[in-house]
Amino acid sequence: MKRKIGFAPLRAALAWIPRNTVGGYGPEHFVARIGPRPFVPVCATGDARIPRYAVETLYNAAREPRELLWVEGAPLDGGRPKPLEPILAAMFERLDR
Repeated sequence: MKRKIGFAPLRAALAWIPRNTVGGYGPEHFVARIGPRPFVPVCATGDARIPRYAVETLYNAAREPRELLWVEGAPLDGGRPKPLEPILAAMFERLDR
């Protein structure tokens, strides 16, 4: 926000709004708005950047229909196409429903 809003008191006021009106900035405060569209997060079991508790918090805050998919291994990396195979298979399976 600092690059776009140079006036510090205005930045502070704008930062106060979501924290005190919706409860915070995290996606768990907004994910319920996705419903009734299907919500299917696909997560890697070896992802250290997005811990399991954060994924479960987000999933639990979502409305139905929802489904949580775990893929074994490390998170996606553009240089490693192999981990994409189970994710793409899961996505195409759901598109055929």
